[in-house]
Parts: sequence; structure tokens; C-alpha cells
Amino acid sequence: LPQNYTYQIQNFNNLPPHKTQENFEVANFELDTFVNVESEKATIHLWLECRQLVLNHSLEVNIKFTHNHVINAAESLSFRPIKDNVCNKLLELFKDSHSPSSAHYTLEDNLHLSALNDQELVELLADRTNNPDYALIYYIFQQYCDTILGSCNRKPMLE
Repeated sequence: LPQNYTYQIQNFNNLPPHKTQENFEVANFELDTFVNVESEKATIHLWLECRQLVLNHSLEVNIKFTHNHVINAAESLSFRPIKDNVCNKLLELFKDSHSPSSAHYTLEDNLHLSALNDQELVELLADRTNNPDYALIYYIFQQYCDTILGSCNRKPMLE
């Protein structure tokens, strides 16, 4: 929504999250708000004149963000955040002189060894919490190198 409008939240309800078959929680909420869609000057003028924003806002918005259907796709697992213990494993591998690609292969090998059956293996490999993609592993590697070695573009190097 544009920043030069004014908004007044009248009601916000945090609803129980929807749980998918993969135990992935999707947030649900309801929001009632009033929006003044006039120009910024008019908004400030109305606010100074009246201070009754509910009466002066020309648009009422009711948002109900609820998931009521099952998200049954392996792709939905690829958007989950990485677990802290997986990040710590990656940092340990980098300390042991692993490259991002060898760390990625090592994580995947560990998942192959820990899976009890093919179905569990497919779920583990699709889940980003346990198996981050190469781009994320490379980003963590860059952060590790910047922390340990220092960035090559930082000010102290040029002095």
C-alpha cells in the first residue's frame, strides 16, 4: 500500500495457524483498517483539523488471510527457513576446509544415510530446513569467510 496514505487499524485478530500435512504452519489473521486515499497534504490537514480518523477515512479494508486448503506440494517445503543446527553443521564443515559444494554434498550424503525409506528421503531432500540450496550454502560460506578472513572490499584492507 502507498506510504502517503494514512491507515488506522481498527481490529487485528491473530488466528490459529493452518498446519499442512508436512507439519508446516501457515499464519492466519484478520485485519480491519481504515484508509484515507486522498493526497498526503489532505491527510495531514484532516488529521490536524479533526483527529477523528475513522470518520475521515474514505475507504474501509477488511482482510482475512486464512489458509483453508492443504498445501500438498514438495515445492512448498523449499521456502522454509534453515534450521540452526544445519547452519552450525555447515560452519563446522567450512572450518574443516570444505568448499560450499563439498559441504552441500556432505549434507546430502548424511540425509541419504539417515533416511529410513525412499519416501522419507524425498521429503528430507525437498525440505529446505534440512537441505538448503547451493545459493544459501554459498551465502553462508561468504559470511563465514568475511567473518574469519575479513572482506576484501572493506576499508581496513585499503588503508
